[in-house]
This record gives sequence, C-alpha cells and structure tokens, in this order.
Amino acid sequence: MRHACRGSIVEDPMMPAVRMFNRARNLTLVLGAVAMAGAALLAGCAAVRPARPSSPPAGSPMSDASAQTVMAEVALKRGDCRAASESYAKAAASSADVPLVRRATQVAMACEHLPAAWAAATRWHALAPQDREGNALYAAVALKLYHTADARTAIREFWRSEERASVATAPASKAGGPEPATGQDAAGHDPATGNASPSVPGGASAAVRPAQRAARGMGELMALLLEESDAPAVLMAMSGALEPSAHTPETLTLLGELALAAYDAQRAQEYAEQALQHDPKDAAALRVLARAYVVHGDASQALATARK
Repeated sequence: MRHACRGSIVEDPMMPAVRMFNRARNLTLVLGAVAMAGAALLAGCAAVRPARPSSPPAGSPMSDASAQTVMAEVALKRGDCRAASESYAKAAASSADVPLVRRATQVAMACEHLPAAWAAATRWHALAPQDREGNALYAAVALKLYHTADARTAIREFWRSEERASVATAPASKAGGPEPATGQDAAGHDPATGNASPSVPGGASAAVRPAQRAARGMGELMALLLEESDAPAVLMAMSGALEPSAHTPETLTLLGELALAAYDAQRAQEYAEQALQHDPKDAAALRVLARAYVVHGDASQALATARK
C-alpha cells in the first residue's frame, strides 16, 4: 500500500508548501532588484540636483549682523530707541553693507544716542570715505562730540565731492546752453537794469556755475551742522576745513553768514571783503558786509554799503 502511494498521482502533502516558499523567495529577489535599481536612479537624480544656497553659519559676521538688525527693528517697534541704536551699531560694526550702516547712523542720530551714532558714522566713513551724506553725518556727530579735527576732515571730503559733482554736471549745462542765474534773463542780464550780471561777467555763467553748485551744497551742510551744534563750533570747523582753493566768492559769503550767526562780526566783515575783491558788486557779499557794520554799530557804513 505504501509502495502504491509512492507511484500514484497524489502529491506529497509538503509539495504545495515548498512551491509557495520558492515563489515567495523569487518575488523577494525581484522586488529587491527593483528597489536597488530605484535607489540607484534616485541617487543619480540627487547628484545632478542644484545645491540650495546655504544660510550663513551661526556665529559668522553676516549672521550676527542680520540678527542684530532684526533685534533693532523689533526694539524700534517697541519704542526702545536706545536698544535699537545699540543693536544697529553692533550690526554696522560687523557689516560691509553701506545701506545698513547708513540706517544705523540715522537711527542712532534720531534717537540722540551719540556713542552708537559715532560708531555707526565712523564705520560708514571707513566703508565709503567719499560718500556725500556719510561725510555730512560724520561731521555732524563729530561736532556734537567736540571732535573738531574729525569734523574738518569730513567737511573737506564733502567739499571735494561737491566739486567733483559740479564739474561732472558742467558739460551737461553747456550742452543745453548756459542757464541764467537767479535774477537774470536768458542772456545773463539783470532784468531791472539790462546790464550783465556782476557775478557773471558778460553773462558767461557756465564758468562759475560749478562753484555756485558747490556753494549750495556747502550751504546745505552748514544748515545740517547748525541743527546739531552751535554756530561758533560750526564756524571753527568749516573755516579751518576749507582749503584756499575753496574760497570762491560764494563760499566766502557763506562763511560770512556763518560768522554772523556766531556773532563774530569782525570775521564776517573779513569774509565779505574777500568776496568783494573777486566781484565788488556781489549783492550777497554786500549784504553780509552791511550786516557786519550793523553789528559793529556803524550805521552810516551799513547804509552806504546797502545802497551799493
């Protein structure tokens, strides 16, 4: 009976289990191969994927400046002007970004935090020594701290930047023809008298217009400095800063007005007389001279000068 069973078509009870095991093993091998191929494909895609820009590592100057800037703006929103000024000053110290340093200087000055303003302005001056606004604010903070020598340095740089800007824009004025100065017609004549303006001999305004532009810039600087410091300190800084080459009639008249603001009538008279040596009929210089005579108490000379 046992022998007959061996030759019969009836399967061994273990055979189905063996076949199922073999199928499962084959399926596992196939799935493993597919998984390995997929992993290789993904690895290849990852190799050609562009790298994402990494953020600055913690502790780097860029990271510190960004963090301090955020802290400063948060402090401003809270109304904590002191903390904002100090955070911005720290950000400026570790940054080479001129707009950030400019913002730091402006915030500290608006908050009247002089140490922070000086730190930020000094950084700005180091990064951009020829920056017009940077030199103006550097001079303003220096004067508030009685750093007269530093203020003079910045004023000189400001004047040079004004000269460069005036010379650079002069060809544009010539290309379109000389523009009439204030109180002149298109030919450069005084409408009231019909004569050529004394300050522009023969109506040739193109030659002196750069000096006039530079003087206007110095007038703006003087106004800023007078907002931050008293007139005698501003006069001391500006008069010592301007080289002899900067002593155009316009600049001399400006210094005369500044001397009057500082109640220094003697220096105002000297500046006005120097300006009148260039042009005896310069109206602005004559006004300064007349006012200087008034301060001196010389009414007759003041009237005589005013009639010229």
